[in-house]
Amino acid sequence: MDEELFELKNYFYLGNFAAAVQEGTTLSVDDMDVKIDKDAYLFRVEVAKGNLDTVISKVGDEAPLALRAVKLYATYLKDRSNSVVVIETIKELMQDAAHASNSTFLLMSAMIYAQEKDFDNALRLANKGITMEHKALKVQILIAMDRVDNAKVELEIMRREDEYATLTQLCSCWVNLASGGSAVQEALYTYQELLERHGSTEPLLNGVALCQIALNKYDDAERTLQEALGKNPNHPDTLANCIVCSMHKKKRQELVDRYKAQLETVGGEDHAWLNAEKQFRTMFDSAVASAIADV
Repeated sequence: MDEELFELKNYFYLGNFAAAVQEGTTLSVDDMDVKIDKDAYLFRVEVAKGNLDTVISKVGDEAPLALRAVKLYATYLKDRSNSVVVIETIKELMQDAAHASNSTFLLMSAMIYAQEKDFDNALRLANKGITMEHKALKVQILIAMDRVDNAKVELEIMRREDEYATLTQLCSCWVNLASGGSAVQEALYTYQELLERHGSTEPLLNGVALCQIALNKYDDAERTLQEALGKNPNHPDTLANCIVCSMHKKKRQELVDRYKAQLETVGGEDHAWLNAEKQFRTMFDSAVASAIADV
């Protein structure tokens, strides 16, 4: 299965969604399980592109579990206020042993738990999976938990399995970037190698820009982000990184506000950067109120 869908998966991991769609729609497979897996990746491409309604409308209630799992993830992203219902659906489906071992269902469910910051359940489900993508998700979750030490352990497991796999290379970038210091330069080298080998995509360009920002190379980061904007002017992570870079470069506040307004429009209120800013503002306002009360 991995060999037949290798190119499709690789394009997806790299964020080359046009190539992934081209590969997936032209690839002919006979095995039904492989076909379901292929369709799941094509629907995941639509989710990544923000076409949530497309996935929700096209995947019926009688579709294979893998496709319904992608639909569940799209439903969650479309309206996170329904998270309780989505989580209950996951719990109900997990009661069936066949469901509890489905690779895509475990992955989508773990991703939902991770976005809900329920990292214990996210790791529990990711641990049930056996693919490299489940391992990569564990690395992401551990970094989000500020457990870079454990993320390094997972990365070593991936390296022993396939050191040169795209997911292993990407995980090494994430771990090195999270580690900080001289490791950031290693992350930058790896991102640049991936760009040279596979061409530029928004995720790779944003990875390069994050490294450049961490290394205080703000002019380089600005050029990289402008290239990313040229590919997709509404990519939420690109806009968030443009805000950060512009603030470091002390750009006009109007420019920062424009990027922020655009991010709020295309990324929604749940984007990580907007949530972080909201949290910091709340903490600041609380500290100011407390200081005034003490006067």
